[in-house]
This record gives sequence, C-alpha cells and structure tokens, in this order.
Amino acid sequence: GCGPSGCAFIEEVRASMGPPGNWTRPDSWPGQQLPRSIELEVVVPPFYHIVYNNFTAIGAVGDLKIFGKLSMSEDEGLKLLVKSIQVFSGGVMQVGTSFAPHRTSAIISFWGVAFDSQPAYISTDTDWGRKVFGVYEGNVSLHGKSLEST
Repeated sequence: GCGPSGCAFIEEVRASMGPPGNWTRPDSWPGQQLPRSIELEVVVPPFYHIVYNNFTAIGAVGDLKIFGKLSMSEDEGLKLLVKSIQVFSGGVMQVGTSFAPHRTSAIISFWGVAFDSQPAYISTDTDWGRKVFGVYEGNVSLHGKSLEST
C-alpha cells in the first residue's frame, strides 16, 4: 500500500532498475546505440532507467515501448514527440511524483493523422489505434507543479 514514503509497488520497481542514464548518451542504451529521430520503435528495456533530456538532439520518435523506466529531466521547455507511448508490465513512466512534482514545463505530444496507415501495435495482431498512450500492467506517474490561481 501507499504510505508517507510512497507506494510499495513503485519502490519494488525502483529497486530493480539500473542507474539513470540520459537518452542522448549512447552508454545509457543496450548496445550503445542511440535511438534516431522517427525511428519506428524505441524500446526502454527491462532494468534500464532512461532520462529523456533533449528534444532538439532527438526529434520525433515512433512507438515508445517502456519495459524499464522512462523519466523526464527537469530541463525547462522539454518536449517529447511520439506516435505512441506503451507502458508494459514492470515498466514505469514517471514525470514527477506526488511527493516530488516535476518542477519545469514539459510537453508530451503525439504525432500522426487519423488516417495513418501505421497504427500502434502491442503485438502483430493487436491494433491499439493511432496516437496511443496505453498502459498494459505498467505504472504511470505524471505530477507537475501546482498552478497558482490569480
């Protein structure tokens, strides 16, 4: 359950992750290979913790499949442009937490058009549709700073 120090299931996942590594560093990825712009599929593998840190160096990507952990850096004006985000069992997408909200602006945008011929797939026979943010037994935490009312 959740207590003052967080949720137990998040702690279990965190304990099994490797150290965080920036998206733009080859040594953060398996095989030391950086994802390229408009790559059809980008996979964050189990036990990897990737910190998304720079849109201009990366550009838009296709389907982002998270089996490990993806978080966003606190850089101001950060933008993630994807065709789909899919968070699978054991995977975590974290942009701040309830105890430590993300302090800067960050934008997650989905590209593509309604008649796109390449939908997001979980497997070869399951069409999720277009511009998908899907969570399949994974965990998502999206917490930003509170807006001040005027």
